Amino acid sequence: MNRLKYKQKFSIIAVLITFLIGGLLTPITIWLIDQRTVASEAEEGLALVEDLSELIYHLQRERGYVQLYAVDEAGFDLYINEQEQVMELTGKIEREHLPAIQSFGSEDLWVSIREGTRNVTHTENQELSDARGTKEEYNALIQQVLSLTQLTIQESLVAFDRSQDIAIVVDDLINGMLIRAEHIGQIRALGTLFNGQDSISDEDKLDMRVRAEEVSHFQYHMVFENTPEFSNFLDENRTLQGYYTRYEEQREDLSSLINRVIEGEPYASPVDYFEEITPAVDTHFYVLQEGADYLQEEIASRYQTLIISQNLIIGFVTAYLILLLYLFWGFFQSILNSVQTLSDSSRKVAWGDFDVEVNLDTKDEMSEVGEAFNHMIKEVNSTIQANRLSIERTKRHQESILKLSTSGFWGEGYLNDSLDEIAESVTYAVKVDRTSIWLDRQEGLVLSAAYDREDFFPTEGWVAKKWKLKAMYEWSQDGLFFTVSDLDEFRRDHPYIAAYFRHQKVESALLTVIRSKAEVIGIIAFEYRSKGRSWHKDELAYAQSISQLISTVLERHELKQKEQEIRHMAYFDGLTGLPNRQHFQMLLNEQMVFVDEVEMALAVLYIDLDMFKHVNDTWGHSAGDRLLVMVGERLKDGVDSRVVISRFGGDEFTMMSSPIKDREDVSILANRIHSLFQKPFHLEGHDVFISCSIGISIYPNNGSSTEDLIKNADMAMYEAKAQGRNVFAFYTEKLYSNMLNRIEMEAELRKAIEEEQLVLYYQPQFSLNDGKLVGFEALVRWPHDRLGVVSPGEFIPLAEETGLIIALGNQVIRMAAAQQRQWLDEGYRIVPVSVNVSVMQLVHENIIGTLEDALEDFDLKSYYLGIEVTESISAEHLFTIRETLQTIQAKGIVVSIDDFGTGHSSLSYLKNFPVDYLKIDQTFINGIGSGNKDEAIVRSVISMAEGLKMQVIAEGVENRNQENWLRQFPEIQVQGYYYDRPRASEHCVTWIKLAGQQ
Repeated sequence: MNRLKYKQKFSIIAVLITFLIGGLLTPITIWLIDQRTVASEAEEGLALVEDLSELIYHLQRERGYVQLYAVDEAGFDLYINEQEQVMELTGKIEREHLPAIQSFGSEDLWVSIREGTRNVTHTENQELSDARGTKEEYNALIQQVLSLTQLTIQESLVAFDRSQDIAIVVDDLINGMLIRAEHIGQIRALGTLFNGQDSISDEDKLDMRVRAEEVSHFQYHMVFENTPEFSNFLDENRTLQGYYTRYEEQREDLSSLINRVIEGEPYASPVDYFEEITPAVDTHFYVLQEGADYLQEEIASRYQTLIISQNLIIGFVTAYLILLLYLFWGFFQSILNSVQTLSDSSRKVAWGDFDVEVNLDTKDEMSEVGEAFNHMIKEVNSTIQANRLSIERTKRHQESILKLSTSGFWGEGYLNDSLDEIAESVTYAVKVDRTSIWLDRQEGLVLSAAYDREDFFPTEGWVAKKWKLKAMYEWSQDGLFFTVSDLDEFRRDHPYIAAYFRHQKVESALLTVIRSKAEVIGIIAFEYRSKGRSWHKDELAYAQSISQLISTVLERHELKQKEQEIRHMAYFDGLTGLPNRQHFQMLLNEQMVFVDEVEMALAVLYIDLDMFKHVNDTWGHSAGDRLLVMVGERLKDGVDSRVVISRFGGDEFTMMSSPIKDREDVSILANRIHSLFQKPFHLEGHDVFISCSIGISIYPNNGSSTEDLIKNADMAMYEAKAQGRNVFAFYTEKLYSNMLNRIEMEAELRKAIEEEQLVLYYQPQFSLNDGKLVGFEALVRWPHDRLGVVSPGEFIPLAEETGLIIALGNQVIRMAAAQQRQWLDEGYRIVPVSVNVSVMQLVHENIIGTLEDALEDFDLKSYYLGIEVTESISAEHLFTIRETLQTIQAKGIVVSIDDFGTGHSSLSYLKNFPVDYLKIDQTFINGIGSGNKDEAIVRSVISMAEGLKMQVIAEGVENRNQENWLRQFPEIQVQGYYYDRPRASEHCVTWIKLAGQQ
C-alpha cells in the first residue's frame, strides 16, 4: 500500500464499497425489471384479448347475418358490413399485435384464423348453397379465435397476478363470458335459420334443446360464479354489477325465446328474431369490457407502484453515495491539503508567478518544506527579473517583424500603406514616442511615413535637398547606426534633421540607414522626447532588421508595379481598359466552378454593335475607336458592378452575369443594355445613335466549357441580328442544329453553283384585258439529291449572308438569257423574262456588266430581259442603287419593284427610283373579296402607279373571284396559280406557242 498514492488508496476503498452496494441492490433491481416486464406483457396481452373479443363479436354477427341471408335477402347488406368490420379488425391485429402473437408461440394459429376469415367471405352474386355448412365453418373459426384468446390470457394475464379479484376477472368475466357469448351466438345463428323455414326437423329441435340446456347450466363455464367471493367482488364494483345483473335477466328471456322457436310458435321475421336475441349476446361483451377496464386499471396501478419503488431505491442509493463521497472528501482534504498547496504553488511558479508564497497551517514537517520552497522561489525570481525586460523587448521585436513580414499591404506592393504600418509597429515595439521614415528621391530626402503616439503629424512638405544633407550622407556611407543624445551637438552637423527634431520636440533618437543593392536609399529614425535614452543591443539589431524589411518593401513595390503593368497589358484591352478576351475566359472559367459549387447558373452575353462599319466609313477608324471607348464606359457605368464586361475584339463585347436564378434575370440585364443605347453618343460634333444585338448562353444548360458558352452566345447573337438587330436572343439547340445545317448547306450550295446544278422555273404573266401572254418571271430552284427541289426562300438568304449571291445571281441572269436564245433558235416568238436580283448585286458594280454580257453573248434585245428588286432594298445604299437602276433602265432593261407594299421604303424613294413595273404583293390580292381593307389598298396602288406612269402586275391571283374584281382595271397584268404555277422551261412551250398564234 505504501507504493500507492493517497488518491489511489481512497479510490480503491470507494470502488470496494460501491461493489458491495451494487451486490445488495442487483437482486432487487432484477426483480423490479422482471415485474415491469410482466406488467408490460400483461398490458399487451390485455389489448390483444380486447381486439380478439371484438373480432369474435363481429364474427358472431357475420355468422348470424349469413344464416339470415339464407332465408331472407335483406340480410346480405348487413352481412357485407360485418364482413368489412372483420377484415378491418384482422388487419389491425396483424399490424399491432403480431409480435406479441409470435412471442406467445401462436403464429400458426393466427395464420389459420386469418385465412379462415378470408375463406368464409361471400359476394352478392355467390349463392349460399349450404347455410348449415357455412355456420359450421364460422363455428370452427370462432373456436380458433377463442383458443387464441385463452392462450393469450394464459401467457400474459395469468402470470401477472393470482389474487382472487384478478382471478375472477380473468377466469369468469373475460374467459367465461367469451365462451357463454359463443353459445348464445350459435343459438342466434341457428334460430335465425330455423325461423325462416316452414318447419323444423326433430334433429334441429333436439340441437336447439341441447343448446338451451347449456344456456340454463352456464355454471360449468365459470369458476367463482355463485360464490361469496364473486358476490363481494360485484358489490365493490357497482358498474360491473349493473352489467352482470342485466346479463342474468336477459339470459332468462333468452331461454323463453329459444323455447318459442323449438315449439314452432310463429315469429315476426328472421330479422326480428336476430335483433331480439342480439342484446343477450352483447351483454356478455359489455361484462367482458368492464372486466377488461378493471384489469387495465390494476395493471396501470401495479406498473406505477413498480416505478415508485424503483425511484425510491435510486434515491436511497444516491443519498448514500453522496454521504459517502462527502466523508471521503473531508478525510482526503485533511490529509492531502498540505501536499496540494505545495503542488498548486509549484504550478503557479511554472506559469511565471514568482510572487507566490506558501503558508502551510500545520505544525508538522510539512511547514519546513514550505519555508524551503519560499526561499527557493525568491532566489529564482531575482534571477529571472534580470532577463525579463530583455525577453519582452525581443518578443515585441520578433512579433513586430513577424506581423510586418506577413502583412497583406507590402505583400501586395502597397508602398504607402506598408510604410505607415511599419512606422506604427516600430513605435510600439521599441517603445518610442515617434518613428519617421525618410526615403531618397529625385527631389531630395523625403519624409515618406511617420507615426506619433500622441498626435497625427502630416508628412507632406518635409523634403530636404541633398546638398543640405552632405554630412548625413557621408555618415551613412560609413556606418549603420547613428544615435542622438544631445540635440545641440547634432544640430551643428545636421541642421535640417535637427530642425525637424526640434519641431517634434525630440531629445533622443536612433537613426538607421536603409540600403538597397549597396546604395543608401533612406533613413529610419526612432525618436524619443526625453534626454538620455539608451539603446540596447537588441534594439539596434531590431532597427537593422526593420531597415532590411523596408528595403524589401521598396524592392517588392517596384517589382509589383512592373508585374501590374505586364498583367494589365496581358489581361486588359489597350483601347477601352476593359478585360480582354483571355481575361474574360479566365474569369468565366473561375465563375463556372463557383456556380457548380452553389448549384446555380450564370449567363454569357455576346454583344455586337449594329452597323458599326458605317461609323468607321463615315468618320474614320479613330472616331470608331473613340465610340468603342464610350460604349465600354457606358456599359460599365450602366450595369451592376458584379457583371463582368469585356471587349472581345473589334466592335464585340462580352458580359458575364453570375449567379442567376433564371432566364428572366438575364432578360432584365439585356433590356437594360438596350436601354443604354437609346441615348446618342456625342462623336465628331454629332449625336450618333447606334444599337446592339445580343446573344445569350446559359451555363450549365448551353455548354460545359468557356469555348462552348462563348461560341453559343455568338451563335445566338447572329440569330438576334437575323431577327432584325437591336434585340436579344437566347441560344437553343435548334440554333446549333441550324448552324450545322447552314454550314452543310453553304458547302452544298457553293458546289451547286460551281457545277451549275441550279435550274430555272418560269411562271407566266398575262394581260388582264385580252388574256395574252406578256412575259415570264424566272424563279431559281435547286434540285437537291437529299432534300428534293429546294425553293429560293430557303437558300437565297444563305447566299446573301455568305456572299454567294453574286455568283448565283450572275448565273441566273445567264441561264435566263440562254433559255430565251434557245426558244428563239427553236423558232418561237418569245416574251420578256424577268429575273430577281439581290440588293448585294445592285450595290456590286459587276451587275451592269453581267447583264450586258448576257445580252451580247446570247444576241438578245434588252427588252427580252428584265430584273425584279424587292421594295425593302430602297432603304439602304440609296444613291448607289439609284444610279445602278438608272444605268440598267437606260440600256432598255425593264425594272420592276417586287412584293410592293410589304417593305419599309418611303414613297419619296419610289418617286426617285427608275421603275417600270410595280408588282402588288399577293398578301393584298388574297384579301380581295373578303370585304376588308386589302381592296382599298390595291385600288390605291394601281391609282398611284398610273400617276407615276408605271405598269402594274398583280401577283398571287388564285381564283376567279379575284380575277373578276381585278377586271375593273383592264390595263394591269396578272400572275398566279390561277393561271399556272412555275414550271420547267419545256412545259412553258405551250404558252409560247399560244402567244405566237395570237
